[in-house]
Amino acid sequence: MDGQYKIWRLDLGGAPTQVTTGPGAESNPVVSPDGTTLAYVDGTNVMTAPLAGGAPAVVAPGTAPAWLPDGSALVYQNAARQLVVGTTQVTNDEDIFPFPVRFQADGRFLYTADGKIRTRATAGGDLRDIGFTAELKLRRPTLPGRKTASSTTSGRGRCAGSAPRSCRRMGAASPSSP
Repeated sequence: MDGQYKIWRLDLGGAPTQVTTGPGAESNPVVSPDGTTLAYVDGTNVMTAPLAGGAPAVVAPGTAPAWLPDGSALVYQNAARQLVVGTTQVTNDEDIFPFPVRFQADGRFLYTADGKIRTRATAGGDLRDIGFTAELKLRRPTLPGRKTASSTTSGRGRCAGSAPRSCRRMGAASPSSP
């Protein structure tokens, strides 16, 4: 063992079997739709390997592989972090989130880039942004035994009413300090 991540296979009712044995950290496995080939990332390269055994092959430098629904090719991010379908780069100068694309029922794929959720035709054209908004409400926790500036009425700051020792511990001057 080289201390790197490897990809393992577990058949129901069987024992785990190591699938990859390359020299680097192997990750992001995805099995082809017909179940015969594994695509994965080995270090900085997208690789494929027959699941029945055999030598792995380098597809190209990149990451985040996904199979086309018909299994004819991969979609992955190349070294420039742009999307490639098969051997054709289909995006240019997009800030693409480093996750595999997901295919929709109509054959288009879904991905995130430039802070947006996008879809695109497999051939690369017909780019569409999916509009959405999100709101995140945060609730500050109330810590027991600790007074906040909003809970004091003396107007002497966040340590008002606290013991001098606790004010020093929080990095503030004690109420008796000038």
